[in-house]
Amino acid sequence: MFMVVGGEVHDPRGAEFTDLSALDIKGIYPSYDEAFNIWRGAAQATVDRAFIKYMIIRLR
Repeated sequence: MFMVVGGEVHDPRGAEFTDLSALDIKGIYPSYDEAFNIWRGAAQATVDRAFIKYMIIRLR
């Protein structure tokens, strides 16, 4: 299980979000490939905004 989440970060090199209540949770997916496809779309849609970061988180 994998979750795709994104939002504004303090530093584009890190993963500390500025406002946890404003996170964009794209969903939970059964495979990495599915999560990757969602992540890619979200990341590409915000490519011009350096402080917006999306990531894939593995859930147990």
